[in-house]
Amino acid sequence: MITLPIEQSSIYTLKVALDRLPNVQFIAIYNLLMLFAPTKAQNSSNMKKLALIIALFWGIRQNSHQRKITDKLLIEIMDDLPLRLGLTMWSHNNWQQTFYGSGTKPAERLAKYAQVFHTVEGNTTFYATPNQSTVNNWKAATDDNFRFTFKLPKAITHQQMLRASQAQLKEFMQIMEPLHERIGQWTIQLPAAFGPEHLEQLKQFCALFPPSFPIGVEVRHPAFFAKGDAEKQLNHWLVEKGYDRIIMDSRPVFAAAPDNEAIIDAQQKKPRVPVHAIATAKTPMIRFIGHPTESENYEWFTPWLTKLPQWINEGKQPYVMIHTADNIVAPELAANLYKQLQEKIKLPNLNSFPANNGNAQIQMF
Repeated sequence: MITLPIEQSSIYTLKVALDRLPNVQFIAIYNLLMLFAPTKAQNSSNMKKLALIIALFWGIRQNSHQRKITDKLLIEIMDDLPLRLGLTMWSHNNWQQTFYGSGTKPAERLAKYAQVFHTVEGNTTFYATPNQSTVNNWKAATDDNFRFTFKLPKAITHQQMLRASQAQLKEFMQIMEPLHERIGQWTIQLPAAFGPEHLEQLKQFCALFPPSFPIGVEVRHPAFFAKGDAEKQLNHWLVEKGYDRIIMDSRPVFAAAPDNEAIIDAQQKKPRVPVHAIATAKTPMIRFIGHPTESENYEWFTPWLTKLPQWINEGKQPYVMIHTADNIVAPELAANLYKQLQEKIKLPNLNSFPANNGNAQIQMF
């Protein structure tokens, strides 16, 4: 049963208005409903639910356009996850026994990954644009509740620094079209050389996206972390446009001793930037690069046990991406950190790992 944050008299007012406008477009109904929401952040979900009910039961689905709008909204309101948890990848050979289960074929890994986690970073598109068949396979392996956060190709973000890349972006987006409705964020990861003097290039580039496309921006230039004018201008623009600033928390991996190849490689490649826990839009993303010793991560994750529930209570839906240097124990670390979050705020349980043969709940190790 849906609890509505509006008075019965308001519902009657809506009914009268809708009776007078029997052929009104569904989006107009939604806009009308929003007038009755005291605070958009807290009540927009219930408003959407009420709008959908009105559309379905009062027959505001008279043509294909209106049906398409209501179908899209139905998918959106079904997304009741307070937080989305994911990893940097869905395919890892070392997860065969511990996560997927014996006998799992590589082509089956994404489907099994999506049974447990809510999202994935999708680094693969940073290095190479997939073919159409691969994109269709990714769609077939997931459902409408799963979210990808694909990185734009490095040819666009790093080699061209976003300049003269409209044709490449269009080609990439056309190939990814089957998954457009399952994108949590299009990630624009920028190199450290991309500084304040390039901010106008970023603005012009983002203007190429349709307004409905969710965008996340990850910067690495030191000036964007100095709390000066450059960072203020960036954050102000992100807030104005509703773009998320992706937050890199690499403190754990840099706290590790460089005593093995994976750690050394990670410390050479990952940015060592300050953690500025700011939410510039509705889906802040945290990239948490873990320590190789699992128990060492809990102290580093402690501040997020406060910040993430705060964002959720503000009506935001954080994305939490868990990495480790070699990602061998990333699934277990992610599950255990999620359990810590569950002690702070109500979150649905994760499904058990497919390798666990239907155990009711992932166990701490």
